[in-house]
Amino acid sequence: MGTVAGTVLLGAGSAAADPVSLTLTYKCPFPLIGVQPITVKIDADFPKSIPVNTPTPELDIKTINTVGATATQGLNLVQAKTLEGTALADAAVAAPEGTLPVKVPVTLKKIDIPASGEFQIGADGKTPSLTFTKPGEVKITVGDLLLHLVPRKADGSLTGLGEFDSQCTQDAGQNNTLATATITPGGGGNDTEAPTAPANPRATGTTNNSVSLAWDASKDNVGVTGYDVYNGSTLATSVTGTSATIGNLAADTSYTFTVKAKDAANNVSAASAPVTAKTQGGGGADTEAPSAPGNVRSSGTTNNSVSLAWDASKDNVAVTGYDVYNGSTLATSVTGTSATVGGLAADTSYTFTVKAKDAANNVSAASAPVTARTAPGGGGSTVKYGYTLAGSSFIKAPNGTTKLAGGIDAELDLATAKYTADLTLNPTTGDFKVLGFLPVTAKVAFEQAAKTTGSLTGGVLTSSSKVQVKLPQVSVFGFPISNSPDCGTVSPSDINLKSGPNFDPLAGGKLTGEYALAALKGCGGLNDFISVFTAGPGNTIDLTLTPKK
Repeated sequence: MGTVAGTVLLGAGSAAADPVSLTLTYKCPFPLIGVQPITVKIDADFPKSIPVNTPTPELDIKTINTVGATATQGLNLVQAKTLEGTALADAAVAAPEGTLPVKVPVTLKKIDIPASGEFQIGADGKTPSLTFTKPGEVKITVGDLLLHLVPRKADGSLTGLGEFDSQCTQDAGQNNTLATATITPGGGGNDTEAPTAPANPRATGTTNNSVSLAWDASKDNVGVTGYDVYNGSTLATSVTGTSATIGNLAADTSYTFTVKAKDAANNVSAASAPVTAKTQGGGGADTEAPSAPGNVRSSGTTNNSVSLAWDASKDNVAVTGYDVYNGSTLATSVTGTSATVGGLAADTSYTFTVKAKDAANNVSAASAPVTARTAPGGGGSTVKYGYTLAGSSFIKAPNGTTKLAGGIDAELDLATAKYTADLTLNPTTGDFKVLGFLPVTAKVAFEQAAKTTGSLTGGVLTSSSKVQVKLPQVSVFGFPISNSPDCGTVSPSDINLKSGPNFDPLAGGKLTGEYALAALKGCGGLNDFISVFTAGPGNTIDLTLTPKK
């Protein structure tokens, strides 16, 4: 139900490069299927040596990522046909100057999902350019991964999983060093050519105390190492990329910015064209917290994870993310409105809350708590789901309809796509016409005679239930003619239901079917008369399943 992105690290210098390869395993929590193992193979060319003060060019990184069969089962279960997304890869560059943490966004290649078995997905990326000022050794290590995944159906629409984040944790005890190189003395002393001026400077966003800027990359004969952003004639900030946010500004005020590029030899470009932007009104910094997330709910459990979803919070500027708490402990942080918390004990109840946050680190009040229980056992291949049900049943013999309501709690085996469930139907009342004119009112109760069984294959849900039907009270013209708790069918009814195509276990859906009612017993002296308006085949049932919140 997920994959990992290629890890983007350090670029190669002008020295000869050798191919390097590294394979790592991760644990990634995903909706529906819980925590799953992922294998990543990283291939790149990396220089043996890098001269001091020489910017490294970008380096292509190629990865092949292997996703297990359980993920394929889960994706097929929600009719996902393609998978795409983005990732943020963690790495560390340890050099004589110190250790630089690197976070690099990459794009996952869109792939078609197979019908079964494991699959592979590629992700390519490019490194940033870095410059080392001291000789010695540099070591590049690979860290954890934050995935943002988008499974889609054949028509391009989102599945019930929606878009979701997964914080993948690297398995302990692995060698996670991708490459090492020697930083050699010398280099960079004869460069006298300045970079070109940054082009197309533009404002990309404002708040009441900040302006965000972006520009096109400059060019240089050796390599651009960074950019200086000026607020008027004052240096406001220095960055290595082609965007920056200038803070601590006054509200409702216009500012004019320019950008200059620089290289490792401290050659500085001409200033870019000026760009003017006005901060928003309102004065002061953003101090308003987002609203608390609403409707927090469990969207699925495995024996070691709980998947959660909630309604988006609102903010005066913008919500930037959500923190999910397991009790008082921060379990995970995500940018979307769903998360899977892994590493839990089997058959155990946990209580979660969610808080929203914005760019100014204002944090909302906690959501209402939601409690969920992990599935029992250690296999990890079953998922528990609960639904409320509502609908009606047409009973052919008396030509009448009775409303139905209740719930169903199911445990789905991902490997076989089969499930067992406990069905609950609430007591109800039916109004019928016997012989076409005689008004009969019956109280109807249901008892589960055996667990409901079924399967979800090819997007179609089928179910088979055995239900004992009881009529604890029957009235004609408003007068009770039977008041027996033992009045009921002589044998359970087999109720077989089937959904339409593309049933989504995360969204629920409609089921229809037919069943027969057996003759009655235990209804007193009018037992046979009451059986006349109940027993027989051709009864229909229509239900809508809605995930429990």
